[in-house]
Amino acid sequence: MITVYYEEYVNDYNRRKKTRDFLTLGGFEDWFFGLCKGDYKRDISVPNPESKIFKPAELPYSLDVNAMRTDGCHYWIHMIRNKGIVFSDGKYTNRQKHWNDDTKDMCRRMLERRSNPKFDFV
Repeated sequence: MITVYYEEYVNDYNRRKKTRDFLTLGGFEDWFFGLCKGDYKRDISVPNPESKIFKPAELPYSLDVNAMRTDGCHYWIHMIRNKGIVFSDGKYTNRQKHWNDDTKDMCRRMLERRSNPKFDFV
């Protein structure tokens, strides 16, 4: 079971901390991309594990999606647990940031999906 700890943010007065459970990281990816109603490249931020300047100890931001630019709702993924912490932006772990190999693979898939979106049109 994958548990995702995230924040739903509209403004400083309207923000909610939430959790959501998924069976797999793939299920989380589908939900995450389903939140975005705009342009994936513009509205979805995913850290790149291949970046030369990226260091897990200096993770500058969490996974995030701007669901709709018109309503201003933003989602920040702060932590993902699967029998332990597999991703953390440091918010709930005393500023200690972490991502494991499974999460790096997930980020690679998400970057590919963001660049080349595919939909099941009938």
